Amino acid sequence: MLVESVSAWTTAVCRTLCLVTCLGTMACASADEATPEEPSALVLTLIDSMTLEEEQPGKVVSRSGAVAVGPDGSLYVMDQGEGRIVRFSKDGGWIRTFGKKGRGPGEFGSVPWITMTGDGTLYTNDLANRRLTAIRTNDDTILWERMLPGFVTTMRGTGNRVAASMMDLSSKTSVLILDENPTNDVRLGPFPELFSRVPQAATVFPAMAIAAWADTVATAYEVSDYLYVSVLGQPTSDSIHLPPRGRRGAQHALFQAMTDDPASARAALYKSSAPFELGLIRPGVLLYVTLDQDQTNNRILGQLNATVINLNTHASCGDTPIPVPVDPVSRVAIRGDTLLAVYQDIDSDSVSVLKATRFLIRAPGCFG
Repeated sequence: MLVESVSAWTTAVCRTLCLVTCLGTMACASADEATPEEPSALVLTLIDSMTLEEEQPGKVVSRSGAVAVGPDGSLYVMDQGEGRIVRFSKDGGWIRTFGKKGRGPGEFGSVPWITMTGDGTLYTNDLANRRLTAIRTNDDTILWERMLPGFVTTMRGTGNRVAASMMDLSSKTSVLILDENPTNDVRLGPFPELFSRVPQAATVFPAMAIAAWADTVATAYEVSDYLYVSVLGQPTSDSIHLPPRGRRGAQHALFQAMTDDPASARAALYKSSAPFELGLIRPGVLLYVTLDQDQTNNRILGQLNATVINLNTHASCGDTPIPVPVDPVSRVAIRGDTLLAVYQDIDSDSVSVLKATRFLIRAPGCFG
């Protein structure tokens, strides 16, 4: 089963931390819901919306980070402000918290991504401590921890392993499959052509999304309008073109200019559709969420869009705006045919609250 210069690496870290920071900003602006009319379009139907309340009155996740959904429907929210993971029931009720700010076992620094596997194991990617932690969620036991061998922007759990984004110029791969034993590490996945021509681009534009199941890994990149599907042990990857229909897509002209003038990378920052989430919603069908990012006062905000992709027919449906606040950016998770969005909002009493909204994913033209 499943870079080069210090300054460039620092730029990538800063971009990731900036994204994480903006997610905790408390101002909110609503996005308008679009209702696609084409039979092959992607329609997001509201299931429910709820306030996630903790046991202590007035207590609220100070800076909501990554989110995940457990096998029983429980919601896991990373509180970046306090370094803890808060678990809520599928109905929004508080269950318990785990962890605190720090560097020791069971403590977290900055965790931009968490991921859940089918057996209830939660994996956390601690960017500040460069540490991967596996947690058994039924009793919050730490199963194992290990240092990460490089910079990871996103990851996806599959079985007892994790598929993590990790650009490697020497092997021209972008995914590292790992578990608790470093000797089992396996590299795979395509390496975008731009990164081969301009190695610095891999650290300036590291954003990618990963979906993983069985021996298969699907990847999408900020610098490409293609989805790639790789199988462990096979030397080549399948590719599916995702033409921008509503999202911005990759800014190819700006990326191309980097070949002659790498310093021009600044012009391409925050201009493209950044990969945000990728998940299997049924056999052979993926949901891909992108962020049309904008930078305002050193914060990242923007519209989230959803696209359904059929791996067998190579059809794509959607680029449908997700009707959630664009400021701050919501965090999302995919579980089956349900899309979960978690975001901070202001209630009628001008009090900060944490909200969760679920949507049913429907795309008949891509489900066939």
